[in-house]
Amino acid sequence: MRLPPALLQLQLQEMPEDKTGCVTIAMAGSGLMNQPSKILITRREVEILHHLCNGESAKETARVLGICYRTVENHWENIRHKSGATNCVTLALWAVKTGIVKL
Repeated sequence: MRLPPALLQLQLQEMPEDKTGCVTIAMAGSGLMNQPSKILITRREVEILHHLCNGESAKETARVLGICYRTVENHWENIRHKSGATNCVTLALWAVKTGIVKL
């Protein structure tokens, strides 16, 4: 099920940013295994996560956003590093569990 673009924009608008343009995500079970209690994620990374959770490939996401697919893959890597996810599936699950993406 793909989110309509209007709903995606509404969800992005609801996420408060700090002065650097990042969204703070609170992590459940903080402090365990050296995981931070909060992480900072950019609005672009949130947007990329929404496309990932919609089942889009890097190339599809890149075409929609008008960027290079390697840029999308770099965003995925950055988010995986921040979240501790090991692949796209666990990254999508993490996005839903933390409330970044609402289904």
